Amino acid sequence: MRYAEALKKLSSIGEEALLDNYASLSNSAQTHLLDDINLLCVDTFRSQQGFLRRQLPKSAKNEKIINEFLPFCNPDKMGSAVRKARGLELIAAGKVGCLIVAGGQGTRLSFDGPKGTFPITLFKMKSLFQLFAERALAAGKQVNRVLPLAIMTSPQNHLATVQFFTDHDNFGLHAEQLSFFMQEELPFLDEAGHLILLDQETIAKGPTGNGSSLDHFIKSGIWEKWIQQGVEFLNFILVDNPLADPFDAELIGFHQENDCDVTIKCIERSSASEQAGFLVETNQGIEIVEYSEIDARESVALLPDGTLKHRFINSGLYCFSMAFIKRAVDEMTLPWHLAYKSIGNQSSKGWKFETFIFDYFEMSKKTQGLLYPREYCFAPLKNSTGDSGIDKVQEALLKSDLRVLEEVVGQKISTSPIELDLQFYYPTPEILSLWKGKLGPFSGYIRPIVKG
Repeated sequence: MRYAEALKKLSSIGEEALLDNYASLSNSAQTHLLDDINLLCVDTFRSQQGFLRRQLPKSAKNEKIINEFLPFCNPDKMGSAVRKARGLELIAAGKVGCLIVAGGQGTRLSFDGPKGTFPITLFKMKSLFQLFAERALAAGKQVNRVLPLAIMTSPQNHLATVQFFTDHDNFGLHAEQLSFFMQEELPFLDEAGHLILLDQETIAKGPTGNGSSLDHFIKSGIWEKWIQQGVEFLNFILVDNPLADPFDAELIGFHQENDCDVTIKCIERSSASEQAGFLVETNQGIEIVEYSEIDARESVALLPDGTLKHRFINSGLYCFSMAFIKRAVDEMTLPWHLAYKSIGNQSSKGWKFETFIFDYFEMSKKTQGLLYPREYCFAPLKNSTGDSGIDKVQEALLKSDLRVLEEVVGQKISTSPIELDLQFYYPTPEILSLWKGKLGPFSGYIRPIVKG
């Protein structure tokens, strides 16, 4: 794109100010800025601007629709050996794949790179990506099958993510079982609805949220490839949750047993102040209401017995039927949700436009919730410190490893800090036979096969 073309394009939408410093830029910076302007979709920008201008007056007046939601009250609970066995049969038959949403950067961790590359385990300092790759490998060994894994990136981290896997030989994954695809980004807008420059040559943009994952999963061709391979169910996880199980056999067994379109792996709220989406009952069935879009009074409401009205929250872990994914994407356009967020590493903020995957749930003919203990499945890494900080996540990983080791050896153990090889989470008969009754002592990094 030439300068004159860029100026004409920006002038048509009142954004020519983006070129105010063009003459002072280097040749490469000028080229980069013109390329960014060339990629800008005018129709999408106008839609964003109109949406923002309709929403901001409500925010300025602190207007919220005061809705009372019927709480989701009676989830089934995990712990069924029958469902787990059925799920293992489905995984062994090649009916299950996993999608990892990994479009974010490690900015809030003060980490330069994709969040999935952040090292998190206690001893080996395995990255989040390595944890999930090794989980997929271990789950495959358990059923003697290569299991399909897809990773959604974003334009800001796609090349770095793919290179990270290449540099580590895909952590042992076969090339045919691993797929990458990329979501889109949308521009940030300021309070007046104008575009923002991240730096002098780049329009500030952000990933479009996890709602776009299923759309791009189909557009990438991976959905069709997996359908041809016989995949019927998709486990959906977020890369920042190292306790997430990419091939959760019981979740799959429950989903198939109940003939669901969507199964939500839910957990109990830790307190009234916890910020998470609520599971609610609607005329369409079970849905999720985002915490930022629910009235504060409803959020902390109590029942007559003094317990929280809304007890069950969204963990971001789901099982979808592949047929539902296609139908939902074909028949529904997801709404935008606004979030006022920091722009890159800057102190300045702007309005980010996101879509949420759970808005698709209104298309589901049957949605169920399966309740898990928090310590089994939920320890998201969001910040450097605090409740979702590095220390807390590592503490959760240690507790999870201790619990799993006790399950494998069949008794309580006394141990110092450990880190388990992921095969313990998907034990083969050989591992169970070898480790049954072991007393330890256990410390450091523990591998599943030990002679003597």
